[in-house]
Amino acid sequence: MRNIITLVVVTGMLLSCDKKNTELEEKATKNDVKAANNFDEVTQNKRPAYLIASSFMPEGHGSLDAYYHAAHPLLEAAGGETIITGHSKQEREHFEGEWNDQAAFMVFKFPSMEALLGFLESEEYQKVRHLRTNVIPTNFTFAVEGFLPIDVERYLDENKDKSAAKKVAIKVENTILDDDQRPAYLVASSFMPEGHGSLDAYYHAAHPLLEAAGGETIIGGHTDQIKYHLEGKWKEQAAFTLFKFPSMKSLLSFWKSEEYQKVKHLRTDVIASNFTFATEGFMPIDVERYLDEMNKEVE
Repeated sequence: MRNIITLVVVTGMLLSCDKKNTELEEKATKNDVKAANNFDEVTQNKRPAYLIASSFMPEGHGSLDAYYHAAHPLLEAAGGETIITGHSKQEREHFEGEWNDQAAFMVFKFPSMEALLGFLESEEYQKVRHLRTNVIPTNFTFAVEGFLPIDVERYLDENKDKSAAKKVAIKVENTILDDDQRPAYLVASSFMPEGHGSLDAYYHAAHPLLEAAGGETIIGGHTDQIKYHLEGKWKEQAAFTLFKFPSMKSLLSFWKSEEYQKVKHLRTDVIASNFTFATEGFMPIDVERYLDEMNKEVE
């Protein structure tokens, strides 16, 4: 089941002895509720979905060219796009938890969960999937819905009566990006069993630091996170979170800052880390480089 975003509209009814005015107010209330339902439907349809995948890619593994050429057009036809591409030489900055060095990590974004599952479950994809699984074994693959700004508003509304830590902004140096303007991603997973301790203090202390470094939430992990488990193994009670930064430099300026290191314990004292690492994102120029390398090998 998909997460349902519930928008509650409270309409104040003015007392009136005039029956006509009362009828108009009732009609207006119905229109407000109808508009709210429409907004709810539009918001749900606009929520992106992400295919999170990891496969074991030891040095010198078999070729995936046939899989790429067969599967990539199907992915694009479903509105999918590559966010992080995995390969045997993928560079990762490992921060917390455990991660197999031979496990590559990939993220693909789709317009909706319907589009994502439509791609994976299609007859066309099922026919070519073996071109990957016969070459490299799966670590894990699952699908999860993405984060929207309304999720923050809902969180703040639910916690509006709780005291928040003071917002502390870190000074971020002007980031000089390379010619690719390549983003970086903080990939995190923590164990969030039902009834775990509160993370409010951590959120209020760390989120301003993340925003000051140009970070944004792509996928928000929580206890009730719904994941469509597709392949491989995923540890029970492990939530998944993904943050995007303008560059690896800005990501590291956040993670390694004195301000963040002082508040990190507000998370690690409450929930245990599954894994946390940083990796650079995918750029269109990567495809050009890949094709160039293939052409050189042919020559």
